[in-house]
Amino acid sequence: MMQTFRKASIACVCSLALLGFVSGQNIEEPAVRLAEVRYVEAMARLDAQNAKQRATEAKRVLEACRPLLQKAVKSSTLDRAVALKERVDFYELISGERNPAVKNRVQFGGHTYALFADKVSWHVAKWACEAMGGYLACVESKEEDQFINQLCNGKDAWLGGTDEEWEGDWRWVNGAPMKYKNARFDNLGIQHHMIYYAAGNRWDVESAGQRLGFVCEWEH
Repeated sequence: MMQTFRKASIACVCSLALLGFVSGQNIEEPAVRLAEVRYVEAMARLDAQNAKQRATEAKRVLEACRPLLQKAVKSSTLDRAVALKERVDFYELISGERNPAVKNRVQFGGHTYALFADKVSWHVAKWACEAMGGYLACVESKEEDQFINQLCNGKDAWLGGTDEEWEGDWRWVNGAPMKYKNARFDNLGIQHHMIYYAAGNRWDVESAGQRLGFVCEWEH
């Protein structure tokens, strides 16, 4: 029961934080606020297997935002248009409507990978990969690690490792235990999400709100 409560709490807090991420300017229209409240509530109920429902909730927010964005652009209300465009970009990524790296997918070891340049938080990256039918890359061997190194090509990127559920228990988002490691996890209890750290050719940890590109993986 406590574990279930913690998962729901983490999801809710992360969703609220992500709304802050896209809230450079408050959008007060009831339709947008209601849609975003529904989104936060839905995120608190969903686990990692419910990407389809998550995408549905994100599309509802898009339906509320897009007409307002068009109106702001036509009226040349720049600050408002920028705030709404940021929201639209965010929810397009979560809903799976925007898939900029599909043509850049690469095969390795029977799986498919893609590096996304979009600068987003770890949770946005995770949900975006799930919306496209994959997951944040889970590096389970030295050979796969070397491949990810080449794929990232000198860029830092989110990977699918986290200990946000239980401190110090690092696992991959696909459920696999972290047997192969290429990192030191000196996170002092405040950084719970893994990145590929290009400058050191190794993994590192970061706070979830950091904005980075990310690597998605598909099992086909």
